[in-house]
Amino acid sequence: MNTKIKILTIAGAIAGAFTLMALNTSSDKKDFIIMKTYEAHKTVFLPNVIIVTKSDGTVESKELEPYVKDPNSSISNAKKVTATINEIQGQGYELVNFSGGGGVNGTVYTYYFRKK
Repeated sequence: MNTKIKILTIAGAIAGAFTLMALNTSSDKKDFIIMKTYEAHKTVFLPNVIIVTKSDGTVESKELEPYVKDPNSSISNAKKVTATINEIQGQGYELVNFSGGGGVNGTVYTYYFRKK
């Protein structure tokens, strides 16, 4: 992974962790996970990654493949996203919200899971 992309990914993960910690300061603490996927065309300077941030501030990232004409990269990314969602649900979380979008250069999706 390119050094600049790594820096952007780490910065985004840190920002997400601080946001989660700020949200987690209320007396009614909830156990949740936010998963974001970033996918961009290989010619665009954007990360291709899954970032999973837990309510306790821990962060995990998994690399995705950039968009290319070969449909196998899309299949590979779909399998990684599906596996990550299954892993989170296997830990007792349920998907309660999903949003995202993008354009020609890439897409960003956000998944919000809450502990059952």
